[in-house]
Amino acid sequence: MACNKQSSVVRASFNLGQPIKHCLYGYEGVIVDVDAVFSLSDEWYQQRVLSGADKQQPWYLILVKNSSIQTYVAESCLIALADRTTVNQSLLRQISAPALAGLQKHS
Repeated sequence: MACNKQSSVVRASFNLGQPIKHCLYGYEGVIVDVDAVFSLSDEWYQQRVLSGADKQQPWYLILVKNSSIQTYVAESCLIALADRTTVNQSLLRQISAPALAGLQKHS
């Protein structure tokens, strides 16, 4: 029996280690983790997401350039920087799990 259900696969446009810029706030950073859709609490979204970005798109954990600040940002709010230099992937694996845990801890 064939499955006729259509899959709604969400594809991320950006990659781990890719430098980006936030289109509303102008800060630059690097992607350290990605979720296919918004994965934090509704309360966190209501308190912190001022852009009103759709939850049903990729969301990225960003380390802000020249800072220890981490942000969780919708794909629609990001633009790729021309500099396609990437960060060492092993470093990203070491940073992303603790960074995401810290982000969720404050939600």
